Amino acid sequence: MTGPQSRVLSGYSAIGGRPTKPTESIPSLAGTQEANFSMVELQSNISLLVDLAESDIIQTDIQLKSERNTIENMRHEQERLSKILFAEQRDVERVEELDRIISECSERMSNESTHPLTLDDCSSTFQKLQQNFPDEYKMYGLADLAVAIVYPLIKQYLRGWMPLQDPTFSLKTFIEWNALLTDSSPISFDNTGSTMNLFDRMIWEIWLPVVRDTIIRTRSIRNPKPLIDLINLWQDLLPTWIKNNILEQLIFTQLQHEIEMWNPVADRVPIHVWVHPWLPLLGDKLGPLLAPIRHKLTLALTNWHPSDQSARLIIQPWKGVFKDNAFDAFLRNSILPKLAACLAEFVINPHQQHLEPFLWVIDWKDVVSKQHMVTLMERHFFPKWLQALTVWLNNKPNYKEVTKWYEGWKEMFGSDLVSLPAIKAQFNRGLDVMNQSISMDDGQGRSHDRENLAHFTSIERRKTAEIAAKERAAAVARAKTEKMTFKDMVQKLAEDHGLIFMPTRNTRQDGKLLYNFGSLVINIDRGVVYVQKAGMKYEAVTLSDLVTLAS
Repeated sequence: MTGPQSRVLSGYSAIGGRPTKPTESIPSLAGTQEANFSMVELQSNISLLVDLAESDIIQTDIQLKSERNTIENMRHEQERLSKILFAEQRDVERVEELDRIISECSERMSNESTHPLTLDDCSSTFQKLQQNFPDEYKMYGLADLAVAIVYPLIKQYLRGWMPLQDPTFSLKTFIEWNALLTDSSPISFDNTGSTMNLFDRMIWEIWLPVVRDTIIRTRSIRNPKPLIDLINLWQDLLPTWIKNNILEQLIFTQLQHEIEMWNPVADRVPIHVWVHPWLPLLGDKLGPLLAPIRHKLTLALTNWHPSDQSARLIIQPWKGVFKDNAFDAFLRNSILPKLAACLAEFVINPHQQHLEPFLWVIDWKDVVSKQHMVTLMERHFFPKWLQALTVWLNNKPNYKEVTKWYEGWKEMFGSDLVSLPAIKAQFNRGLDVMNQSISMDDGQGRSHDRENLAHFTSIERRKTAEIAAKERAAAVARAKTEKMTFKDMVQKLAEDHGLIFMPTRNTRQDGKLLYNFGSLVINIDRGVVYVQKAGMKYEAVTLSDLVTLAS
C-alpha cells in the first residue's frame, strides 16, 4: 500500500504510478508536501528494476515449463527405448534359440553323432519352428533348411522302395511334409518363369526318379493296374506338371512302343485289356495312338471270316473309344463286307435250317450301327426270307409250323432290332404274304389252321399298332417334358431309328431349309413334315409314316 487506500495493481509497472487522490482529501496541504518530496529519478529507477524483475520472472517461468516438457519427453523416450531394448533382447534370445536348434540338427547329421537325426525328429523340429518362430521362419527362409536336412533323409528313406509292389509306402510321410513345405517361397526352375515350392522340388528330385526308374525297368504297361493304382494314390500330392510329365513322357511313350510291337493275330491278350485302363488318366492324349490300332486291326481282318468270333470280342470294346466317324469307316471297310458276304451265302430252308451263318452276323448287332444292320438285312436276308416263306406257303404247309417259324425269326432278331420301323415293315410283309396265302388257299379240311393263321396275323398287326402308338405318345410326352422343338423331335426320332438327319447342301424350298432324313428329302413347316415326292412336289406325312418311308 502506497496511499491511504488499497489498490489492485495490473502489473509490476503499476507500482510506480501515482495513486488516485481521494475526493475528500485536503488539497492545499497534500499538494504542498508532494511538491516538496517529488523524486522523479528514483521512481524511474524503481520502475526499471520492477520491469527487469518481471522479465526475469517470466523467463524463469518459460524455462521451467521447457525443462518440465524435456523431462516428460525424456521419460517417454526412456520408455520407448526400454521397449526396444526388451524386444531386441527377446529377438536375440529367439535367434540364439534358433541357432541352438539348427546347430543341434547339424551336429546330429554328422557321421560321428551318437544320436542321428531322423525324419520324425525333422518333422517335429519344423513344426516347432513354424509354431514358435513364425516371423523368423518366414524372415530368414528357414524352410530352405529342408534341402540340406530333410532331402538326404527322404532319399535314404526311399532307398529300396518298390512303388508297384507297395504304393502306399512313404505316402503318409509325404503328406506330412506337404503340409510343412507347400507354403515355402517358390523358386524358378526353367527359363519360362515357371516356379515350384520346396515340396514340388522334393517330388521332382527324390520321388519321381524312383518311380521313373521303376516304370522304365519293369515295362509294366501291359499290366497297368499297379501303376494306375500308384498314380491314383499319389495324384493329390503331385503337381499337375509332374503328373503330366509321367503320363506324357513315360506312360504314353511306352504305350506307343507296345502298340508298335503289338500283333493282333499272334497276341493272346486283347489290346483293350491294357490300353483302356489308361483312358481315365490319358483321355484325349491317347488320340494319336488310336489310328495305328485301327490300321493294325484292318490288316489283321483281311482274311477274317465271321465264323471267327474273336474279332468281335476285340473290336466291340473300341466302340465309344474310337470317334464315331472313324469307327463307322473302320466297320464299313473291314467288317460289313464280310458280314454281307456271309448273309449272301446263307441259305434259308424252313425244313432243314442251319442257323450258324445268321447267328455269326446277328451277334454283331451291338457293334454295328442299327442303320448298317438294317441295310444288311434288307439287302441280303429279307428277300431270301420272303421268298422261302412264299415257296413254303405255296406248298400247303402246316400253318402252326409257319407261325412258329415266323416267331422264331423275330426272337432271333431281338426286340431292339424288331422295334425298328424298317425291320418291322419286313416282318409285316411276311404277314401280308401269309394273309394272301390264306385268301388263296382252297384246300379242304384246313379251315381251322387258316383261321388260326389269320388270327395270328391280326394279333401281330395289333401288337405292332399298339407299340407304334406307345412310341408316338412317349415321343410327345418327352418333347413336352424336355421342351423340345418339333425339329428336335424329328432329330431324336432319326437317332432312335438309326437314320441320318442333316441339312442338305445349298438347297431350299420356298425359303425353307431342306433336310436329309434317311433316304428322304424333307422340310419342316409349322410342326408338319413334308416329304419330297416325284416332280419336286412335297406331301405332308405323319412321323410314323416318315420313319417307314425312310426305312
